[in-house]
Amino acid sequence: MDYFNSEDSLTDDMLSDIEDDFQVSLRNDVDICRKIREVETGDTIKHALKGKSKKIADYVWKQWCQYSKGMEKADPLQHLKEMDKIEERCFLRWRLETGRMTKLSSVLVSSRHLRMMYKHQLGERLHIPGIDDVKEFIRVEMKNLHDLEESTDVKDVANADDMFLLLCHHWKQSETIFPIERCRIQLSLYILLACATGSRPSLFIDREDCLKYKDLILSKVRDPNQPTGQKLLLMLDNRLQKGQKNESEPIAYVLMEVDSPLAFDIVSHVVALAFDDDAFDSKHIRKPEDLFVDEIPKDMDSLELNWKDSIRDTPLIRRAIRTPRGPEISRSQAEVYDTINTQVRNLGQEVGFVNWTKLYIFRRGAGEAMDPRVGERIISDARRNRALGHGSSEVFNQFYTSRFAPDIQSAFLGRPSDQQLYQLATHMRLRRNPRAKIEVQKKMEGWKCEDDEYLELDIRYQNLRRKLLGRPIIGSKYKAKLEELKRKRDAIKVRCKKQAHREAWKSFFAHSGTLEIERQRCGVVEKSSDGLLNSDFSKEREILARCLFQQPLETDTAGDRRKKRLECISAMISLCRQRDNLPKVARRSRRLSDLVSPKQYSSGGENCCIAGDMDYTLYQLILDI
Repeated sequence: MDYFNSEDSLTDDMLSDIEDDFQVSLRNDVDICRKIREVETGDTIKHALKGKSKKIADYVWKQWCQYSKGMEKADPLQHLKEMDKIEERCFLRWRLETGRMTKLSSVLVSSRHLRMMYKHQLGERLHIPGIDDVKEFIRVEMKNLHDLEESTDVKDVANADDMFLLLCHHWKQSETIFPIERCRIQLSLYILLACATGSRPSLFIDREDCLKYKDLILSKVRDPNQPTGQKLLLMLDNRLQKGQKNESEPIAYVLMEVDSPLAFDIVSHVVALAFDDDAFDSKHIRKPEDLFVDEIPKDMDSLELNWKDSIRDTPLIRRAIRTPRGPEISRSQAEVYDTINTQVRNLGQEVGFVNWTKLYIFRRGAGEAMDPRVGERIISDARRNRALGHGSSEVFNQFYTSRFAPDIQSAFLGRPSDQQLYQLATHMRLRRNPRAKIEVQKKMEGWKCEDDEYLELDIRYQNLRRKLLGRPIIGSKYKAKLEELKRKRDAIKVRCKKQAHREAWKSFFAHSGTLEIERQRCGVVEKSSDGLLNSDFSKEREILARCLFQQPLETDTAGDRRKKRLECISAMISLCRQRDNLPKVARRSRRLSDLVSPKQYSSGGENCCIAGDMDYTLYQLILDI
């Protein structure tokens, strides 16, 4: 307001507003002057980091403090300020000597993390002349001295066919046990959301903040192909984009109904979870059929289905917790990264993919779908970068461009490329073998840890345990030492078993073609189980396995398609609260001695078949039964 040019006299309210504006300006000036003085006097202003980056920087800082203590430096921060090229080399070598890094790429990443920690602690970049010399030192001297591996993991890309294989096995054949069956629906929903949005896993599964009901807008709209019909439309706001969490205008995704197959329909999964959470605000919406009872007003294009105020801050994908009544879904705790990552990895092994399935395969697949050089869709670089959360196109070109060259052979010969064969060759399903997991498990049955460090710790543990046996007074004194020995020994065993499993997996696929030829020549031809339904599952699981992958008929009307969708949603709602969906045959054949203990599962044992929360294992489930 222009107070001084006004013809009216200044009122008391105007004077009060002027005084408030002056006080705000004064406070801002004081803050600015304080920051300037801090810079001039040499006080440190930390560079702000968030999320995983801050955790990494804090971890590297702890490592640096330990390193400074070993170097007999009293002040780690002052030691960091004095760091030069030689000091950086010494720190990296110290991390190699005291850590478990075995790959060259891991050391290069460690060097980047050190520089990120430096910027976080001191508020400025690390300016050391000869940064290329440090990289050359890592690639040559440290590689030869510590025998570092140069191999890098292949970054697989999932397309629609790969996703179909995962979901088909997940619903029709997988015998993976979840603490509560809602986790099965949540896993399917995560795969679909990751492929449809291309978002990072932290959007859906994060301890601090993640996708909540307030980020979803569910509406009914008119069917363009049938004016009297209705369709559900879901809007998803991504306010958790990396580097811009809750700070800028969120990127929005439009998710529509998918009829063929229904397994790809995100809207049905979200609606089922919403009914399970009693999330709809209207008292007239209590079952799936109620969604389509009310009409859309003629003067409106949509009718929004609002959420309850009490549910808006509730995460959509939540973890299972253990209660006196059995496993239940937490009302406030989101699912954790490690749990979903383990579930996806086990599912990929059951399907038989060559490389271990990781969460980022879906994000890379969505990025490939938005690449104007692949497919027929024309999407500008600016819109693709905003959807994926990239600052520039360089990130996409460096990390998301396919490692496969285009079909140069057909281009040179002037012939059209066979896109079906090219898509098969450039994605995950080309070399898959459904028998891989069973064959590798057979090979691992007689495995024993022969690591020298493990054997030494095992001998020390057994000797100390025998000495303390029957001596409660002495035993209580050395109990912590005994548990520490056991923890170190078991950690080495888990790591060695994991490495042995990886080697067995690679060895199987290195000779899988030869083994299959031998099987056929010997007359051992098994009927493929791909796509066949396991008849021992619950009624709801059988309905979903049948309806989700059923191809619609040409004679199906819009009413028929809606009826099938409502049937799937109802089955999902009923399935959400089931706690034990283990097939009867598998339950009878499974012995308690074959099960893994809770400690083995939480430490990442390879034979663990539980895909749910670590607090509730198959071991405890059988004991409760």
